Amino acid sequence: MKPLPSTTATVNASSRYMAKSVSVSITLPPGVRLPITPEADGDLLSAPYYQKIGRLLEEGRFDLLFIADILAIRDTLGGSLDSQLRYRALRLDPLVLLSIIAGATKHLGLGATISTTYAQPYVLARALATLGHLCGGRAAWNIVTSFQEAEARNFGLTEQLSCEERYERADEFLEVVTKLWNS
Repeated sequence: MKPLPSTTATVNASSRYMAKSVSVSITLPPGVRLPITPEADGDLLSAPYYQKIGRLLEEGRFDLLFIADILAIRDTLGGSLDSQLRYRALRLDPLVLLSIIAGATKHLGLGATISTTYAQPYVLARALATLGHLCGGRAAWNIVTSFQEAEARNFGLTEQLSCEERYERADEFLEVVTKLWNS
């Protein structure tokens, strides 16, 4: 197997419940796959499948498993959902997956994308604090504001909030989450 390129640096949020370090993650280019498949290694809707991925990454000395997420099926390819439904429609909750992986690993950082536009600060602060406690401080949060119109529709909106509104909400959201963690 040829070496994988290191292409992304991820900085973990700093809080007493979050990892306090810089972690480097690997973004696999299209076509490069981990040596694990649903056919050979079990059902991708089962906990053991994700635990095996976590153990494999930890054995390979990866610093961080990062689960990117959006809150919709993208409809950006000519307004058609065909490619997304065929290849990328499965959207499992990243915090649940990371909680499962946390129990199977000891050192691997566990990061997830969570949108400040559609989450609620108390619920998110509680969920991330729980994950942080369960994994011994290895949790990381990739803070995003969401940008897809499809995400807005999933939450009953006819259009996405403006960029300015999303960033204002994100600022307040981070302030509230930080105060909750420090309370």
